[in-house]
Amino acid sequence: MHPIDTLGRLLVHLGEVEGRKKLQKLVHILQVAGAPFSERFSLSHYGAYSSELRGELDAFDREKLLTETPDVNAGYTTYRITASDQLKGLLAADEKPAPAWLDLATKLNTEFNSTELEGISTVLYLRTTGWQESEWQAQFNNLKPHLSSGFETYRERALELVPAA
Repeated sequence: MHPIDTLGRLLVHLGEVEGRKKLQKLVHILQVAGAPFSERFSLSHYGAYSSELRGELDAFDREKLLTETPDVNAGYTTYRITASDQLKGLLAADEKPAPAWLDLATKLNTEFNSTELEGISTVLYLRTTGWQESEWQAQFNNLKPHLSSGFETYRERALELVPAA
């Protein structure tokens, strides 16, 4: 599936995503939930990360399909990512019905911050890479010591949002 059908539709639907990190986690969680994102994810310092997704965002930026607005807060820069009018126009001509996964995308974008999504995404990453549930906490604590106190909450949210098949 072409990135405009997935990533483009996601950006237009959400209107704005506050940060590249948050967008990475949104796409990863949506993919685990069954949305047709094809990007490969690996685990990095901030959780699941896809260099393919980063490349697609760069291509969207070069083609003027999105806008990244820097937001500097306490010396740390995040980027507000929004769909451009050009992208909205491209997708407006597409008469496909809205996919059901956009409802989950809205929930993730509005109800969770990037740190919470990092925790949830990391739990889902452990699940999809074959770790047994009894091993998740130890692995999570090794990978994310700064988030370890919230592990149980992240595990619960992950299982609520994306129940095991």
